Amino acid sequence: MSIRFIKAMKLMSKISLGEMDEPPKKKSSINTDLPGSLSATLGTGKHAQDSVVWLTIKWSLTLGFLLSCALIWFTWPDSPDGIHPPIESKFPIEELKTIWGVFIPLVTLTLGYMFGKTR
Repeated sequence: MSIRFIKAMKLMSKISLGEMDEPPKKKSSINTDLPGSLSATLGTGKHAQDSVVWLTIKWSLTLGFLLSCALIWFTWPDSPDGIHPPIESKFPIEELKTIWGVFIPLVTLTLGYMFGKTR
C-alpha cells in the first residue's frame, strides 16, 4: 500500500461525524386501514359494500345482455338462403330463459343485500 493511502485512512479515521440520531420507528398495527389497489378501486367500509353490489349488478346485466345478443345472433334466423324473416324461424326462448335464470337471481340477491334489513 502506498504511504498516501495510509495517511488518508488515518486522517479519515480522525474525522468525527457527531452523534447520528436514528429516525423514530413508526408503530405498526394490524388494526389500521392499509390502502391498496383494491381499496383504491372499491373504497373502504360502507362504500366498498355498495361498490361490490353495483359492480355485481352491472356485470350480471352486461353479461346477460351480451350472451342474449350472441344467442340471438347465432341461432336466429335459421334460413339458409338469407331471406329475412325466414319462413320457419325459431326464437330461442328456452335458451334465453336459461341465461337470465342465472343472472336475475344474482341481481335480486345483491339488491336484497344492499337494501335489506340490517339487524
